[in-house]
Amino acid sequence: MIRHWYAVLVAALIGAAVAASAVAAQSAPSAPSSPPAPPAQPQPQPQAAPKEPPRPPAEFKSEGEFTGGTKDSGFAIEAIRFGKHPDFTRIVLDLLEENPTDKFKFIPARVHPVYRIEYKPFPYRVNVFLTGVKFLNSTRVDKDAALPFSLVTPPDNVVKQMTFFLPGPSLFKVMEVDDPAKIVIDVKPVEGAKVPTVYALSILDVADVEGAFKLVEEGKFPPKFHPSVVVLGSAFFVEDVYTSLSDATEISADLEKAGFETLISERAGNELPHK
Repeated sequence: MIRHWYAVLVAALIGAAVAASAVAAQSAPSAPSSPPAPPAQPQPQPQAAPKEPPRPPAEFKSEGEFTGGTKDSGFAIEAIRFGKHPDFTRIVLDLLEENPTDKFKFIPARVHPVYRIEYKPFPYRVNVFLTGVKFLNSTRVDKDAALPFSLVTPPDNVVKQMTFFLPGPSLFKVMEVDDPAKIVIDVKPVEGAKVPTVYALSILDVADVEGAFKLVEEGKFPPKFHPSVVVLGSAFFVEDVYTSLSDATEISADLEKAGFETLISERAGNELPHK
């Protein structure tokens, strides 16, 4: 079963400090005839991080995606932070990676995980897809200037999808920060942009979130239907969105012929889906 949270729940539940207890160690006196202790062995040092190729400066985009990263396993999110600036909002993913000498511990990440980050309209949002990155019980989520977001993980805690919801049409860019490695997403509103009325075409006969992702990944749909999974708390939606009711009606008929139960909902382009 895939577990999922909505931003308000994450901010309320994650980030409590963990108290550590110290145990005093008692040392026994050594006998005079005991042989001298062997010299201390040098501790193994972490391997040098592989070099990442240089990246050109990021530019704001109104559509599409950014991709990057060099490693596909062994990461975790240390913190999700937000910063409000005069004309944009910044999202920062602080990253950890497994300690090469102790797989049960993490160190600040030296390289970036493989990622794909896309901007989608209706509702306006940024979807983050990470490879081999866990959301830990200790992951901190800042509340200050936070954007509403949802997070989907399977039981192994590896992030399946992270979605940051935006109030309207926006530009976005993605940057990789080094030493330690972070992923930075900047989003800024498009001034004066109009929000259209849209028609969301959703599939109803989906049992759970895990089934929703599987259905979309299989991609066995009629042409012109390219759905996404939108997760809001305990609710989830498999939908594609159109600005023309006639287009939505035509594609709905094709889906019904293919055996899917569908629903067309009219809403504002910046409105979240609802049941």
